[in-house]
Amino acid sequence: MKYYFINQHDENCTSKEGVIEHMKLLGLSELEVNEAERLYIDCEAWCKVVGLPTEIGECGKKCDDYKPRNGKSGCCVHYSKSFYECSDKKVKIKI
Repeated sequence: MKYYFINQHDENCTSKEGVIEHMKLLGLSELEVNEAERLYIDCEAWCKVVGLPTEIGECGKKCDDYKPRNGKSGCCVHYSKSFYECSDKKVKIKI
């Protein structure tokens, strides 16, 4: 799945559907956005629930949303090693 930054100053990226919802709110039929580039950072993980980075191994200790993938213990279902940064590649999205 591809992700996009609505502008270069955004901290969070969104899917094409998210960009289209943003366009509808603003009454736009076309918008130029930046593609998100996927990164991997060894010492951190991304929590999909809170939308923030976390240290590896901290999920089950401090998070009320912790839910192990195997149903017993270990890696959380909300855990991801993918991070995204804004690339210079522009894309036009139309409704």
